[in-house]
Amino acid sequence: MASLKEQIVAVGLKREAVKIPEWETEVFIRRLACGEREELTGKCKLAKETNAPVALDRELVAICLCDEKGERLFSADELKAIDGLVLKTLFEHAQRVNTIGDYDKTEAA
Repeated sequence: MASLKEQIVAVGLKREAVKIPEWETEVFIRRLACGEREELTGKCKLAKETNAPVALDRELVAICLCDEKGERLFSADELKAIDGLVLKTLFEHAQRVNTIGDYDKTEAA
C-alpha cells in the first residue's frame, strides 16, 4: 500500500481543458508546482531589480501549457512563434488557474 506522501504526489497537478479555436483543438493549462512558482517569482523579482525585461506571459504559459498527460508542449522561446492573441488567452487561463495577478485579488474577495 502506498504511503500518504506517495498518494498525494500521485494525484499530480490539476489540469483544466482550454479550447483554442485558432488551433482547432483543445489543450490543457495546469497548476504550478511549488518549485515552479518560486522559480517564476524569482525571475520576476530579478527582472524588477535589474530593470531587465521578462516575458512573464511566455514564461508562465510555457510552464502551464500541457497535453492531457500533463507534459509540457512548448518552451518560452518556442512560444514566440504562436499567435499573440492565443498566447494572451492561454496566459489569462494560466493566471486564473494559478490565482496570479488580478485573479489572486478577485478570488480573495
